[in-house]
Amino acid sequence: QVDEKTMAVVCILGNHYNGVYDPVWDVDTKLKALNAEKGWQVGIHLDAASGGFVAPFQGLSGEEGPPPFDFRLDSVLSLSSSGHKFGEGAIGTGWVVFRQRKDLAEHIAVSVTYLGGHSDSMTLNFSRPATGPYVQFYKLMRLGMSGYTQKVQNQMRVAAYLRKYMKDLKHSSGKPRFQVLDGGDTCTLPVVAARINPDLKLHYDDIDLQHALSE
Repeated sequence: QVDEKTMAVVCILGNHYNGVYDPVWDVDTKLKALNAEKGWQVGIHLDAASGGFVAPFQGLSGEEGPPPFDFRLDSVLSLSSSGHKFGEGAIGTGWVVFRQRKDLAEHIAVSVTYLGGHSDSMTLNFSRPATGPYVQFYKLMRLGMSGYTQKVQNQMRVAAYLRKYMKDLKHSSGKPRFQVLDGGDTCTLPVVAARINPDLKLHYDDIDLQHALSE
């Protein structure tokens, strides 16, 4: 529920459970109408921790891609992404991008005098290693648009192969052995999520299967 106390609406571009994208495009439409009606200025923060290095590279080679989800939407004011997930970066690398400088509150910055000069640090801690940005910059330059597009296509194909295999598995009764719960083959993260078909009423559950696989 959005009201006069709402600071922002957060949409997730690819949740960790089934890889589905929140419909940012629909939220944007409704939020713009609500802002116009109420005179509010509520914006959207897009949590693209996982999808930030997946969604932009979907639909570039003729396959189905997601609708606009980023700064092409008027209500999206900031977005974040994890470089160390699908971005191929080093562990701990993350990014926050603001639509415009004025949206970055001055209270976030830590102002310090360092090596004889003045510096504003936007990080949680002033002193941080540069490994993450360096590795990420190398991957961006090395892979480029074509490289990331090929990587995402390959990941989606592997996920689709596993998904189809699990869908085709049958119990001796003829019923599907698994119930697929993820977002499907397009416009989602390359994630396969499923559970044991509850209609089978087996003597073991998903947790038992997980333990068996881990062994």
